[in-house]
Amino acid sequence: MLKSFTFKKQSLLLVAFCYFTFQSAHGQNFAKTLNPSFYKAYETGAAPRHVTVADLTHDGNADIVTANVASQTVSVLVGKGNGDFAAPVHLSVGKNPSSVAVGDVNNDTHPDVAVTNSGDKTISILLGNGKGEFSSARSLPVPANAQSLAIADFNADGNLDLVAANSLSASVSILLGDGQGSFATAFTITVGDSPQAVAVEDLNGDAKPDIVTANLVGNVSVLLGLGNAAFSPVMNYAVTGPAVAVKITDINQDGNLDLLSADLSGRVSILLGDGKGSFSLVGQLQAGGELSSVAVGDLNKDGLPDIVATLRVANGLAVFKGKGNTEFAAAEVYQLDINPSSVALADFNKDGYPDVVTALEEVSSVGIQYGNREAKFGSATVFNLPNTPSYLTANDYNKDGVPDLVTANRFASTVSLLTGQAGALGFLQAQTYQAGYSTDPKALTSADLNGDGHLDIITINPIRKSLTVLWGDSKGFFTETTYAIAGASNPFFIASGDLDGDQRPDLVIADVTSPAVFILRNTGNQTFASPTKITIPNAPKEVKVEDLNGDNLPDLVTADASSISVLLNQGGGQWASPVSYPTSGSVWSVAIGDINGDQSKDIVGVMNIDSPNTAILLGDGQGGFIPQSSIHMGYDPRSVVLSDFNGDRKLDIAVASYTDNKLLVGLGNGYGGFSEVTTYTAGYGPVSLVTGDFNGDFKTDIALANLDGKAVSVFYNYFPESSLPVRLLSFTATRQLETVRLEWTTAAEKDAAHFLVERSKDSRTFEAIALVKAAGNHGRAYVSYDQAPLKGLSYYRLTQVDEDGRKNTYRPVSVRMSGTDLIYPNPSNGHFVEVEASVDADIQLATLQGQNLGCRKESINDQSLRIYPKQSLKPGVYLLRVGEVTHKWIVQ
Repeated sequence: MLKSFTFKKQSLLLVAFCYFTFQSAHGQNFAKTLNPSFYKAYETGAAPRHVTVADLTHDGNADIVTANVASQTVSVLVGKGNGDFAAPVHLSVGKNPSSVAVGDVNNDTHPDVAVTNSGDKTISILLGNGKGEFSSARSLPVPANAQSLAIADFNADGNLDLVAANSLSASVSILLGDGQGSFATAFTITVGDSPQAVAVEDLNGDAKPDIVTANLVGNVSVLLGLGNAAFSPVMNYAVTGPAVAVKITDINQDGNLDLLSADLSGRVSILLGDGKGSFSLVGQLQAGGELSSVAVGDLNKDGLPDIVATLRVANGLAVFKGKGNTEFAAAEVYQLDINPSSVALADFNKDGYPDVVTALEEVSSVGIQYGNREAKFGSATVFNLPNTPSYLTANDYNKDGVPDLVTANRFASTVSLLTGQAGALGFLQAQTYQAGYSTDPKALTSADLNGDGHLDIITINPIRKSLTVLWGDSKGFFTETTYAIAGASNPFFIASGDLDGDQRPDLVIADVTSPAVFILRNTGNQTFASPTKITIPNAPKEVKVEDLNGDNLPDLVTADASSISVLLNQGGGQWASPVSYPTSGSVWSVAIGDINGDQSKDIVGVMNIDSPNTAILLGDGQGGFIPQSSIHMGYDPRSVVLSDFNGDRKLDIAVASYTDNKLLVGLGNGYGGFSEVTTYTAGYGPVSLVTGDFNGDFKTDIALANLDGKAVSVFYNYFPESSLPVRLLSFTATRQLETVRLEWTTAAEKDAAHFLVERSKDSRTFEAIALVKAAGNHGRAYVSYDQAPLKGLSYYRLTQVDEDGRKNTYRPVSVRMSGTDLIYPNPSNGHFVEVEASVDADIQLATLQGQNLGCRKESINDQSLRIYPKQSLKPGVYLLRVGEVTHKWIVQ
């Protein structure tokens, strides 16, 4: 049941060792996003005392579990991934449940729930089935009043154990698990007096879980684990008041875990860890009232941890914005008008920002404040260039499955290549290549002109009336050749496409002065036929290649001084006379796509006038177009693209606005119009933009070339994924003996018919190798195998096909089949071994008897790891598990 409450913000002018700085490095403001429009409350059982978050259903969505002290229940709210939740399910447990924790205690891969019951000195265990359903509670006695709970493997037997803080004594209770959901009789270990909360992490880097408690006597206790269910003598560290909550996190980002304690005096204490299990109190943050819990997360996406604490009497949230190291801005206090007893952070709507969930004990609900709900794209991530970029394109030049960026650099006769890195790592520092001499390149395109399997880069050079080809090779280098364009006056733009159907990409050039387009047919031997000139009435500044009438012949569209012109390809090197559609201003750029859902290509152009400055032509499918009303998109827009940014299968528009240094994004309505235009600050003088999945999250991002700023700005996409027909959580390809195992998981599907698994040798030309029937209207996990993989490096991608025939293609992944052993050297001296595996592969080292020995991994490249044992290995045979495959490693 959905509830609504009042949500206010008030200022608290109290300073610890921090400043008044509420603006993040990325320009997003948490106070702006904490707003009543994006606050919801969901009903739970009576008086939820504690809330935690976990994925209970294996769908990649965050779910909520509360311990309800007045109803003897826990409530489970299964998340839908869009910020909403299924109706709560209430499960009976012991008397006065006060804390809840989640973990797989019976080793069936499904999360289970453990609950402390402070009213009858028990712990309840509810075994999960992975569907959000749980068994009846099994009760475990504990020797004292258990207030808080954590789960970890304290005796290194591979089974999860329990630790409970006994609030009316000076101890914690340990219950060792048998891996089947049962636990041995509890034993106690002394800590500080009246522990109110307990947390578990490896504090000293020995791969053994340690215990921390927050104690009402004004200290925190640290128990360093020995790995055999025993612990070093307790160490107590004074804090600033009666501690009721503790959080373990790396608050200063030095690689060592630190402690945060929240206390009844209204302070958050910061204790820095030395990585060896010792801590020192370095500061405190004043919140302005008694605290009940504390959480940590990067609320504003500036890369720095922020702190959220619940005000148990003042009925609010205190937010401390991180400034780096141990500095935080003064508290921003948000009044809930309801007493929050517990807080947790999770991204419930998958927009890339943490949301805040609080247990609202007085009204039997949880409240969720959705973080940064106004964000659609993040703020610009800037990559500097050595020169002035005039045009930008995106392609995978090194065939690693990750898009790269190339800019044409005015005034420098060069191009710059920014090599993309997998995941969210951005781009490497730009490499610059000569593109002729005194060429002053204006624009560029990419194509494999000589058919060697490597992309070439082609620039257009207005001053020299020439084009330059940088021929790509297998080593990632380029060799330049410059060609004069006979008859050209001011060649302004260049595009590529197979215009004559001979399977070789040709070139087409827009000449703004002639005025004309010049077509250069590719002869296949690094030469071109003499240019074919086609006169265009109105000074074309840009040309695009697209099949407009469905005859499988690529046509041309030009952006002209006072029109948009269409040239239909008649085949055999013949072209129909250009048809020009008048516009109210000079058109800088055009984009082509079906914006009204009639399966016909439409055209959108942007003009250099104040308003309206976007020309829309709806196609009839036969090559004809009908002008529509214009809309306003910035000032002096120079570049436009169409793409589906929010996953609703309707094309949206993005425009680079030169004069006001902005990126504008408008959402398509599916009927030929755009609305909800959002403006983002770009770099100085954006003149060209491209789209691509630059961080591997299966969403379309935007990159802009900033002419006046010598930089490329990248805007990462944070639209929620709920509207996607298929929300893909993961897609991996791994070598498994002599086959390739392909796995993917979807969190949601809507009218999905099947998936095509496609394979490529060059990451550009793909062939289907398998068809896998889709779940249809719900998420699931899939597995397929390539039983006859190609040798060397191959690329795999998914194409999802809807019931209506529409398709969505996802970014490819790569795998190498070298024909050699996966591990080497083998035999070896035991100091290290190298494996062919990606950096995120699960690696386990064990004896033949199954004893886990522990190891660490170091990335060599994107397909290889070096594995180091954590202890010296005697001569013998060991088991090395790489992902799903186990190999014998012989140590001599």
